[in-house]
Amino acid sequence: MKKLLLAAFLTSSLSIFAQTEKGTWMIEGDTKFSLTGATSEFKYNSEYTNIETSVGTFEFKPAVNYFVEDNLAIGLGLELSSKATESEVNYEKLQTISATSFALMPQLTYFFGSSSPRPYLGVELGHVTTVTDDGENEATQSGFGFGFNGGAAIFLSDNVALNLGLGFAGTNLTDRDDDNYKVNKVGFGMTIGFGIFL
Repeated sequence: MKKLLLAAFLTSSLSIFAQTEKGTWMIEGDTKFSLTGATSEFKYNSEYTNIETSVGTFEFKPAVNYFVEDNLAIGLGLELSSKATESEVNYEKLQTISATSFALMPQLTYFFGSSSPRPYLGVELGHVTTVTDDGENEATQSGFGFGFNGGAAIFLSDNVALNLGLGFAGTNLTDRDDDNYKVNKVGFGMTIGFGIFL
């Protein structure tokens, strides 16, 4: 019985390690959808102004990676996002601003150990383009984007993992029509996604 349990443990460990060994492909993808709203009330000389804002956000981030060494993968990720912000003043529609972003991000990910959950660290650098439209004017900014992330891959099966982590990302963009107009953004948040290992 002990030999049977030992053999099962070794087979399981080898199977888990094989998921991030050299020559393996990893396909990742995560999506995010959020809808938030806020109401603000301002008073000046006994007159009230109500401002309501609603924001809808959708993000889709697929990526393909290849393990060049055990636990070390290089890959290419795409990031597509859409954001719409609508404002009302005293219950009258003020404006709607939409923003669409596209990023092409080469990336590097390193996994630690051979157990599940398996810690990982990743970095990505690439090109970002954002188009904003307020209904009257459209502006396009493009430039450099970066991201750092870390977390753990929880293997649900031999080939599928749930990735939970934290990420920090930023962009440094310049307007295409006016080089003097620049947009710098940084953000921090939680990441949730799935990885398929082939």
